[in-house]
Amino acid sequence: MIWKMKRLKHLYLPYRVRKSCNSARLRLDNLHDLEILYNLNPKTWSINPVANMSNLRKLRIEFAENFEELEVIFKPSSAILSSLRSFSLFLISNDMEETQVIQIFGCHLLEKLDLRGPIRKLPEPYRFPPNLTKLLLQFSKLHQDPMETLERGCQT
Repeated sequence: MIWKMKRLKHLYLPYRVRKSCNSARLRLDNLHDLEILYNLNPKTWSINPVANMSNLRKLRIEFAENFEELEVIFKPSSAILSSLRSFSLFLISNDMEETQVIQIFGCHLLEKLDLRGPIRKLPEPYRFPPNLTKLLLQFSKLHQDPMETLERGCQT
């Protein structure tokens, strides 16, 4: 029923949603005015409509098993790239590649970024979004000390 609320602007989903084994993923299409979407779980909710949400400013994705589930959001043609200012991702299994972090950095208006989960390497500082003011890395397991990259990123 949520997908029928076409004028909805803020949607804070429950942290965990139970669904029956034979039900399809819950729908988010038609929520074109959505500005805030929290606790989106790719197993429960369909990710594809999120890429077309041109008004979305804050997005929090929980329990993504791999980044490939999310690549539709960060394609160059995605409407979300020109509006997203705050993004939080909790990746629970596979390591995130540097190229995948660069895809997230394609959101040029991004101010706050929270990445929780294994990341192999941070991109070079020139790849950082110009408006980034807050970067939170948890459970990253970076192979190299990120301080030099972060210091250079703050200076650009």
